[in-house]
Amino acid sequence: MPKVKELQVSCPNRPGTLAQAARALADAKVNILGFQVGSLGSEGRAHFIVDDPGKAKKALDAAGLFYTEHDVLHAELPHRPGGLASFAGKLAAKDINIDYGYTTASRKGKFAGVVVGVSQIDKAARVR
Repeated sequence: MPKVKELQVSCPNRPGTLAQAARALADAKVNILGFQVGSLGSEGRAHFIVDDPGKAKKALDAAGLFYTEHDVLHAELPHRPGGLASFAGKLAAKDINIDYGYTTASRKGKFAGVVVGVSQIDKAARVR
């Protein structure tokens, strides 16, 4: 399974912060392939998978936004009932924990993209 870079932007939990990060990426001509947002109290986080992480980091730096970079899996699963169950079961069988996950746009109609942060990225990347 392919590993990709995920950029996790930390921001205040208030209106406009996702728009600010998304605008910085758009102005730099960076395409967002997948994202997830969440918050806990006054703190928010936005996770982005983008087509050009280098350009994205420069854009976020220029916008004064704090981010961290993580390796995650970006797998294409069969777009049918049981696709996620099979994928999660294969990771569990190798004692790999899924810390979080979200779906992405798929380039092919028969597949659904999924991004997962896992406990053992290198081991998980070898799971088939």
